[in-house]
Amino acid sequence: MLSSKAVDLYLSAAEYQKNWRTILIGELAVTTRSSEDLVHSRVNRINPTKLLSDPMKDQDSRAWTDVDTSLPYLMRRMELQDGRISEGCMDEVQFLDELTAFLISPECQELLAVHPNQTTAVHFRCPDSWLSWWMWAGENPDLSSGKWLLLWRYYVSPQDEKQDYAQIPGPLRRFIDTTRRLQLIREPGQEVLRPSSASEQHSHTPVSFPLPGEAQPAKSYTKMHGMSPKKAHEVQCMTTYTSDLLSSLSRRGTRIQHVVDIGAGQAYVTRALRDKLGLEVLAVDWSPVQAEGAARREEARFEPTKRESVKGSLTYQTLTINKDSLLHVTDEWAAHITSALSEETIKPLPVLLLALHACGSLTIDVLRAFCERVKSSETMKWRPVAALIVGCCYNLLKAEDCTSLTGRNVPLTPNHLQLAAQVPRHWDRTPAAFDEAKLAIRKVAWRALLEGILSHDVQTRVHPDTSGARRLGRLNNSTYKSWETFLSVAEKKLERKLTDVSLDMAMTSRLEVFQLLRCILGPVIESFLLLDRKVWLRQELQGTKCSVGLLNLFDQRRDSARNVAIVISS
Repeated sequence: MLSSKAVDLYLSAAEYQKNWRTILIGELAVTTRSSEDLVHSRVNRINPTKLLSDPMKDQDSRAWTDVDTSLPYLMRRMELQDGRISEGCMDEVQFLDELTAFLISPECQELLAVHPNQTTAVHFRCPDSWLSWWMWAGENPDLSSGKWLLLWRYYVSPQDEKQDYAQIPGPLRRFIDTTRRLQLIREPGQEVLRPSSASEQHSHTPVSFPLPGEAQPAKSYTKMHGMSPKKAHEVQCMTTYTSDLLSSLSRRGTRIQHVVDIGAGQAYVTRALRDKLGLEVLAVDWSPVQAEGAARREEARFEPTKRESVKGSLTYQTLTINKDSLLHVTDEWAAHITSALSEETIKPLPVLLLALHACGSLTIDVLRAFCERVKSSETMKWRPVAALIVGCCYNLLKAEDCTSLTGRNVPLTPNHLQLAAQVPRHWDRTPAAFDEAKLAIRKVAWRALLEGILSHDVQTRVHPDTSGARRLGRLNNSTYKSWETFLSVAEKKLERKLTDVSLDMAMTSRLEVFQLLRCILGPVIESFLLLDRKVWLRQELQGTKCSVGLLNLFDQRRDSARNVAIVISS
């Protein structure tokens, strides 16, 4: 929103254009907490003729008529004209603004603020923004087909003429259309782009690092020793792309021989980088159990006579990882490597920071460590020249990191972060996966119904936040094969008579639709998180000659839901 000073000046589109310079100076002073004198000279460098004509050339009339978008638009145009961002970067910032506006809209806020268990409480009042679909979902419920399934099919295949999409209320269709539009493209082997830029290649900045090949290696992932097919797929793709990235850097004059694998676990990626690429790798992880597992696998991997053929090296360190400890342990490692060299020949080691599934705040810690060290003017034993980071487990973010890195006002609540893991577009990647998705919807609906039944008895509430209450806890999947079976198991665990309660089909249908709508918000939330990190990184690394990109490194259809790598390249 504009400040009060800007709102006072915002009388009409014509008046706004007339006073744009005064508004921009005032708003920059507010947002940067600087005096107007400090920003005045910078604003005065803007070419008003070019700046004011651009919105009409771009046919973006909203930039002059919408209070909420006009000033951010002007500020981005100013950055563009100053040469600090490219047209493609500006497009990404605009898309990030669109994501922000949608996620803070009342309909999204209410879907994300309400837990399914709350909807069955005695005093629950349906939000006004839900009324059209809430009533529709409860009318003539047919749980064998399910209205949520119709909505899911519309979400993944809106052009399917075999489906009766006309029965879906108009506002609900428009909401689903918006969620489909406001998510980054996640096709394996491609750069992560906003939807429109996929067909408009001129509208984004070409990346300065290699794209992963679309064709994956022919080797069977299931035959890699000790790994699930999912893990084998990720390790092989990570190793192959690391090789491509290092080759690209080498062609541009930077040869990297040293890698820090952060959150290394049992060192699957670490050993692949050492054995296949001959790299010197420092593996760090917080868990002694993972370190012991890595050591056992290392012992079992080679016969004594073959150890001498390994070209690279592996150093494993166990520590609590944060920005400072990561920099410190890498300093010690680099100092040990360079200790045998004379002071005259020592140059900072070029290092790649790498993480496969850096859980929660670990991703942000690695990015902050990279930015701090690359911008440091001190003489160091090493310097980061590239990073390859795949994040995961948004729900494990530390409280202080549950906020937009670029300062946007999107609340990242536990509900947001849990739902960001959802990939509804690929629920049907296999028949078994689709059965799991259906079961997950049923679990949410039935547990919420049970919460309503028990809501008058505080001592037996299902909600986990109730201190001292009996908890239903985790149940076997077989418990949900029928409503009667579910109630029978719940009755034994909660010690309360339940088996005479019939299934409320109308409320079940509403809960299923409600959960589906929350799930399709997941990719929108993750798109916001990913793009927010990219834009923040680009701002942090301005002037360092580092480029930042998002790449679809893995295939979500191979169960690799968190498939995006943040790539930084000097």
